[in-house]
Amino acid sequence: LGACYPRLSWEQPRIYYVDVVDGNDNNNGLTPETAFATIQAGIDAAYDGEKVLVWPGVYNEELDFLGKAHFFGYLCVFARNRSCKLKNAFLLFVALLSVTVPAQAKYGGGIGTSDEPYLIYTPEQMNAIGTDANDWDKHFKLTANIDLSGYTGTAYNIIAPNVPDANNIPFTGVFDGNGHIITNFTYNSTGALTFDIGLFGWVDGNDSEIKNLGVIEPNVVMPYGLRAGALIGMQNSGTVSNCYVEGGSVSGDYSVGGLIGGNTGTVINCYTTCSVTAENSRAGGLAGWNDDGGVIINCRASGAVTGSQNVGGLVASNFYNATTIANCYATGSVTGGDKTGGLVGWNHEGSISNCYCSGTVTGSSYVGGLVGLNAEAPISNCYSIGSVSGDTKTGGLVGKNIRGGKVENSFWDVETSGQTTSEGGTDKTTAEMQDPNTFLDAGWDFVGESANGTDDFWTICYLGACYPRLSWEQPRIYYV
Repeated sequence: LGACYPRLSWEQPRIYYVDVVDGNDNNNGLTPETAFATIQAGIDAAYDGEKVLVWPGVYNEELDFLGKAHFFGYLCVFARNRSCKLKNAFLLFVALLSVTVPAQAKYGGGIGTSDEPYLIYTPEQMNAIGTDANDWDKHFKLTANIDLSGYTGTAYNIIAPNVPDANNIPFTGVFDGNGHIITNFTYNSTGALTFDIGLFGWVDGNDSEIKNLGVIEPNVVMPYGLRAGALIGMQNSGTVSNCYVEGGSVSGDYSVGGLIGGNTGTVINCYTTCSVTAENSRAGGLAGWNDDGGVIINCRASGAVTGSQNVGGLVASNFYNATTIANCYATGSVTGGDKTGGLVGWNHEGSISNCYCSGTVTGSSYVGGLVGLNAEAPISNCYSIGSVSGDTKTGGLVGKNIRGGKVENSFWDVETSGQTTSEGGTDKTTAEMQDPNTFLDAGWDFVGESANGTDDFWTICYLGACYPRLSWEQPRIYYV
């Protein structure tokens, strides 16, 4: 019908925003912050199948629908903390084009269902979630990047906090970060006994899910208490996927992780680069502990990790009831006391497979390039190449292996580690560690071969001079 430029047929329908109070027709209309000022500008910009979202206000316009068929419904709404002043507020359909005003809007819109999740546009809306326990079983979607620098100390309302001696309610809903980030999350509980500190405190329920979210430059301090992470304090069940923490730091007393303090759910396709410190016990680059059937798959951590005991580059403790860590790696330095490992400090009845680590590991006893102490647990198809040093019970791959723990088809670099012995695994020179045949002969499943399987867990440069990598890893950039 004219009045528009061509677009590619695969493009997704867009939403255009109109706001008579804060908008400007010179904007592009594609976000609430860049809204148009007039409904006409929204109609002009929209194509078939697209929506124009009109916020309440007084619109004195004579509309030209450009020859497109349309019909009206009438309603009055409240949104964005403004009273409704829109006379003849309308729901307008123009052929496949729709212009809508959200009814009874809460947060930034939506009704909290999977089809119409609550929309979060602002720091104030993000902070409001933690004030209403009735919404902790609902669906949320982030629609913009959020800067929480305005909330310091304990001003941020943790979503589903775990308060001592209270009738606590977990978050059992779904939070979709929608590819956006939350920056400058700060929480400092100095002097108070606290539990489960993070953007989310306590997450539970098989259908609970937090996904597609980045946390940038967090600053979490929990000097006295249990379980802290930039994203979640404690995940009892449910799934965290495609989430990450970049920069910043997480520190606490006991069970501290870059992403999650304690996990008994599923964590997949996540990573952290923040530093992690536990004054007492259990510091992990990604999670403080993985316990009671918890699963961590396709994850990585690269920040420095420090603690007094049970310290791991990825996870501090991997415990009990078929807990699983698979297809993961850690590259950050790890410094601890007892039970310190490049990947896991203490592995007890938990399986570790297809993993590696390359960071420097320093501890006192039970110190290993991959695992500090391994008890009643299988380790398979793993390697470590970082420097390892400890006072006693120190090994290139595993510091101590007890109670029938098994270490199979796994290796450490005897040259880079500085360790000639290990309670499990096979020592190899750097040249042997960079030879594909070392791993192919051990049954490792590589991309480009099928004799060892078709899952394609690993890849390696067949020209030599490199170690194996996991096939899901993104290409790296090297700076000179």
